[in-house]
Amino acid sequence: RESLVLMARDASGIASVCYDDQGAIQLLMQGLYDRGHRNISFLGAPQSDVTTGLRRHQAYLDFCQRHHLSPVSALPGLGMQQGYDHVASVLKPETSALVCATDMLALGASKYLQEQTRASLQLASVGSTPLVRFLHPEIMTVDPGYSAAGKEAATQLIAQITHQQAPRQIVIAARP
Repeated sequence: RESLVLMARDASGIASVCYDDQGAIQLLMQGLYDRGHRNISFLGAPQSDVTTGLRRHQAYLDFCQRHHLSPVSALPGLGMQQGYDHVASVLKPETSALVCATDMLALGASKYLQEQTRASLQLASVGSTPLVRFLHPEIMTVDPGYSAAGKEAATQLIAQITHQQAPRQIVIAARP
């Protein structure tokens, strides 16, 4: 166990570096809410995926409850094709914004929205990958901290191997 650091998952007694999935969704939802959006749908991963699925979806539901918004969500998966295939199921005539649990879902949703000429809908996603920032700068993104997580995991692993630090859980904060 002293030569192991889990990434993006936490487990009792084992060092880990995780993303703040709840914080990432909170940042997106608050940003959309502050811009006047009140009909915000969500496209995510199945809840069997504890981080990207369960935690991000729960953060969406919690925000909706705190702000008296009506949640509309689907949890098809992580990829572009799932985003494309399932975005219509969360779109209502009054929907003004869509939060996607991943950039890949957002890319699929974006393609569908372009084909349907529904460009006025504000997309938001967790990832802030170079591909999304380059192809779709209009998508609001948050960076879950991929780069910082890698650095923290390497630092933690070296500290454990050299007996300078016991295994611990590190949570990387999301950034706009």
